[in-house]
Amino acid sequence: MASITIDIKAETTVDTITIELPHYTTDGYTHYAIMAPNLAISCNDWFRSEQAHIWVYNNVPREAMGSKMTQVTREEFYKVYEAAQKRIQDSLL
Repeated sequence: MASITIDIKAETTVDTITIELPHYTTDGYTHYAIMAPNLAISCNDWFRSEQAHIWVYNNVPREAMGSKMTQVTREEFYKVYEAAQKRIQDSLL
């Protein structure tokens, strides 16, 4: 199983943490799927179609690993991902 190691820059009792991948998090608005050390997906499904987004990153955004993030299940991530995808597709019609 893949994992990602994060160096902690602030003064703490640990220097690094290792997270098994894939790892799913949210801040309550944007959901992130960290698939590999160099691949992450973010999505949200806002109430207006022009604000729904799905982004693919070739790195792990700092926001995805922030202290305000909450771990979510794969199912919860994909529920938001599919809703954002539908909203984006509907806005193109």
